Amino acid sequence: MFTNGAYVKIFSGSDNYRSVKTDQGLFSRIYEVFYTDMYKLFIMNNMWLNIVLALVTILLLVKAGKNLSMGLLILKNSFIFILTIYAFYVPIVKNTLHLSFFYRSSEKCKF
Repeated sequence: MFTNGAYVKIFSGSDNYRSVKTDQGLFSRIYEVFYTDMYKLFIMNNMWLNIVLALVTILLLVKAGKNLSMGLLILKNSFIFILTIYAFYVPIVKNTLHLSFFYRSSEKCKF
């Protein structure tokens, strides 16, 4: 891909139509991409990843939760309840019912 002459012109700055943003360093750009766009798209809005992680965590809590005291049992069951609600929030509440309890006011208001 990068042996293509068009990419060489773009990265060298000799292409007048296309350009690469050069005022930002490599590591700051990596940080920006991973903690803004990719974080929202890959981790927070990834329904299947959230469901799988919640199910694995619930299974670990159930397996490890033998012979617990009353306080730890309540804590374990609370975690299981929260993980279940969290895993199914996006597919049921957000995608099917089209409800959003957590939004920015700027996203809702479109002028």
